[in-house]
Amino acid sequence: MYQNRIKHIENLNHCPKLEVLDLSFNNIRRVPDGFSENATYKHTLKKLYLTNNKLSEMPVDAIRHFKGLELVELG
Repeated sequence: MYQNRIKHIENLNHCPKLEVLDLSFNNIRRVPDGFSENATYKHTLKKLYLTNNKLSEMPVDAIRHFKGLELVELG
């Protein structure tokens, strides 16, 4: 979903085996509360790319439920 003018992270629970999520070069302003807590892919996601968005902060709670996360790219 690279470079698609996405504004919100939502509707991804239909991908329970998601390993790489690239949301780079979009218009995401914040990572929603409960983003990883409710994610069906929280045990499979390994790489999360949020490079070149409009994030003002990245709260640790937003990603703490991703147990297998190896890389977070905020750029």
